[in-house]
Amino acid sequence: MSPPNRLNEATLAQRETPLAALKIKGLGAKSREKLAKAGIATLGDLLRFLPRDYFDYSRIVAIPQAPLEQQVHVRGRIISREMSITAVKRIPVLEILLDDGHGTLRVMWFNQTHIHDRIIKNQTLSVFGKIRYERNGRTMNSPTFEVVAGEDADTGGQIEPVYREIGGLRSQQINGWIKQAPAHLDTAEILPAKVVEHFQFPSFATAVTRLHNPCDSNQLDAIRGHRDPAWQRLVFEEFFLFHCRRLAAKPPQAGRRHPRFQPLAGQLQAFQAALPFQLTGDQRAVVEQAAAWLRAGKKLTCLIQGDVGCGKTVVGFAAAYLFKEAAWQTALLCPTVVLAEQHYQKARALLEPLGVTTAILTGKNSRAEIRDVLERLADGRVDLVIGTHRLLVDDVVFARLGLVLIDEQQRFGVAQRSALLQKGLDPHYLAFSATPIPRSLALTLFGEGDVLQIRQRPAFQKPVRTALKRSANRDEVVTFARKRLALGESIFWVFPLIEGEEDSAERSAHTTFHRFREHEFADVAVGLVHGRLDKDHVEAEMQAFKDGRTRVLLATTVIEVGVDVPHATVMVIEGAQYFGLSQLHQLRGRVGRGEDQSFCFLMVEGTPDKDTLQRLRFLEQHHDGFDIAEFDLEQRGAGEFFGTRQSGLSDFQFGDPWRDRALMQAARQAALAYVTPDGG
Repeated sequence: MSPPNRLNEATLAQRETPLAALKIKGLGAKSREKLAKAGIATLGDLLRFLPRDYFDYSRIVAIPQAPLEQQVHVRGRIISREMSITAVKRIPVLEILLDDGHGTLRVMWFNQTHIHDRIIKNQTLSVFGKIRYERNGRTMNSPTFEVVAGEDADTGGQIEPVYREIGGLRSQQINGWIKQAPAHLDTAEILPAKVVEHFQFPSFATAVTRLHNPCDSNQLDAIRGHRDPAWQRLVFEEFFLFHCRRLAAKPPQAGRRHPRFQPLAGQLQAFQAALPFQLTGDQRAVVEQAAAWLRAGKKLTCLIQGDVGCGKTVVGFAAAYLFKEAAWQTALLCPTVVLAEQHYQKARALLEPLGVTTAILTGKNSRAEIRDVLERLADGRVDLVIGTHRLLVDDVVFARLGLVLIDEQQRFGVAQRSALLQKGLDPHYLAFSATPIPRSLALTLFGEGDVLQIRQRPAFQKPVRTALKRSANRDEVVTFARKRLALGESIFWVFPLIEGEEDSAERSAHTTFHRFREHEFADVAVGLVHGRLDKDHVEAEMQAFKDGRTRVLLATTVIEVGVDVPHATVMVIEGAQYFGLSQLHQLRGRVGRGEDQSFCFLMVEGTPDKDTLQRLRFLEQHHDGFDIAEFDLEQRGAGEFFGTRQSGLSDFQFGDPWRDRALMQAARQAALAYVTPDGG
C-alpha cells in the first residue's frame, strides 16, 4: 500500500493507459477512433463504459406474470401463425400466438420477411422484448427470438450486456473488447487493504467484470438495485478518491495566515447604495454573514447555493469590494469565456464607480492584453480579475490575492480549484452553485466548509410560465414562438439527442436544425450548439445568440448553465421525459432573466407513465429550485443533479451522493484517516 498521504498514483495512471498501447483482439485503429470520439480513449474509460441495459435470457417468465414495458424472456409453443399486409403502406406482417401453458401472448414482426421461413407452427420459441397492452390485448412487437429444440427446451440462456452503439460499433463488439480489458489491470489496489477487508469488497478487476457480465439473475437484480458488493466497491472507491483529493488540495492551515481585516458597516452600506437595484433579503443576509465571519477572524471557506437567477454574482462582487477596501485582490474563475465577459461587464458597471479596478483574462485576449493584465496583477493595480482557465496558468501572479471566487463550481475539478487557491498564501474561498441540494448533502460533499443559501429572486423577475405539451401539438408551440419572435424576443429549443434514428428524429437537435432553417423558421437566423462542437464554436454561437444575431438557438444541455440572455423568453424542451427534474429546472432558468414574461414548454412524447407525469406536473407547478431538489431527491436520488459528463461533482459515475450517502460518509471518514492519519 502507498505510504500515508499518497494515493497509489501508479495504479491510477495504469488505468488511464491509452487503448492504442494495449493488445485487445479485434480493436483496431478505426474502432479506437470511434471510441475516442465518444470519450473512450483509455483502459479506465473502457471499463467504466457500463451497459445501458441487460438482456436476461437466463430467466424465463410465465406469460401471465410478465410485466408490461420491461424486457422479458418468454418461451412457449406457436399455436397459430398468420401472414397479412397492412392496408396503407402495404407492409408484410407475421403474427403468431404463443402458449407457454400458463397463458398466451400475441407476437408480431413487421416488414421482416427474412425471418418468415424460420418461424413455423408448433415450434417452441423463445422471444425477448417488451410487452405492451394494445387494442387486441397483450402484444410483443418485433422481439429477438430463438427456435428451441430438444435438450435446450428446459433451460434459459445467458445474460447479455447491452451497450450504447458508438459510430456503428455493435454492442457485441464492445462487450468482446471489455471482456479482454481486465487482464491489463495491475493487481495493486487503490483502496487501503483495511478498507477492502472491512467492507469485504471484491478487487477492482472482479468488480468491473461482474458489472459488465453478471453470472446469474440474482446477481443482476443486486446490481440493478445497487446492492451488489461489486457495485458498492466502485461507488466507495470514487467517493474515496473524491475526498482524498479534496483533502489533499485543502489550503494549509499552519500558522493561520489567511488575510484578516475588519469590514466596516459603512462599507456595506456604500456598496448597497451604489447598486441600481435593491438586494434581496437573502442576498443581504449572506453578505452580512460573510462580513461577520471576517470580523471574527474566521477564514471564509464557503459554498453559496442559489437558485437560477437569484443574483449570486452580486454577492461575490460585494465580497470583492470589501477585500479591495482592505487592499486585497480577488480572482473570479468562470467556466466559459462568454460567462466571464458577462460578469466582467457587470463588474465594471457596479464596482468601478466604487473605485474597484477590474480586468478580464481569457484565452481570447490578445498577447498585448494578456501582458498588460499580468503586469497589473503582479504589481497590485488590479483589484478584481475575472477569467476562465487562463487564470490557472503559471504566469498569472498576484501581488496580494485575498479572495478566490468560483462560479458554477460544479464545472471545476478539485485540482483546478486548488491551482487557483495556491496563487495566494491562504486566500479566502467562496464557491457558487446553481444546483440547489440540501444543506446536509452539501456538507457531506464539501467537508468542513460552510453552506449558505439564497432562495429569493429579484423582485423584477417574473416566474416562468411552464406548460406540458404533447409533441403532436408542436405546431401550436411553433406558432407561439413565431409571435414572440415578432416582438423582438428570442427562443431556446433544447433536445436530448444530438443525432437520432428515424424513430427519434424529433428528439434530435441536428435533424431539427436543418428542418427549422428550411421550413418553420426559414426567415430568421437559427443557430445550433451541442457537445460535439469545439468549445470556441459553441461560445461563438452563444455570443451570437446573446447579441441577437441568432434568434432561435437549438441546443443540447450545453446551455444548462451560463450566460444571461434577457431577450430570450421562450424555452422549448423536446422529449422532456428523458431529462431529470433538476436538469429541466436548470434549463428553464435560461429564460426569465429579464423583465418580460417568459415561457417554458415541456414537450412530451406519447403517453408518459404515472411517475413521469407526476414529476413533470410538479415542475409545471413549482418554481423554487430547493423545493424541486427535495422532491427530486425523494423520487430519484441525487445522480441527475450532477450528470455524467461534467467535471467536479459529476465525476461520480457509479455513486449517487444521496442514494449512497452512507457509503459517501464512510468514504469520507476513510479518506480522513488515510490522508491525515495523525488527525492533522
